[in-house]
Amino acid sequence: QVRDFCSLAYSMQALLESLLGNIDIGPTIGNANLTYISPYLGLVFFFIWIFISFLVLFNIFIAILMDAYANAKDAGAEAAAKEGMVHPRAVAEDMVDICARLINAVRPRAWKTPTWL
Repeated sequence: QVRDFCSLAYSMQALLESLLGNIDIGPTIGNANLTYISPYLGLVFFFIWIFISFLVLFNIFIAILMDAYANAKDAGAEAAAKEGMVHPRAVAEDMVDICARLINAVRPRAWKTPTWL
């Protein structure tokens, strides 16, 4: 009855397009032909699909972030070991150093000696 859901192949194509954002939900889901058999079942299945797809993609995104965090943490530990420190420097310590350098850069007394570099 509805071209997007008349066969398994068309249904999978329509769901993949909806996942990629390449589908107009109004004519497809709001179509009277889709609700011909059951008024709410088509909408329920479609929104369950969107919700599950969102959870899967969000989980993949979180996994990528956690992998990057683990790599950065290992790189920080290696850099700290090279400098002879037990723990890597915190972001707050780096910000304090940057602020101290900026303050020394604008003080006239610091212009005479390049010790702040």
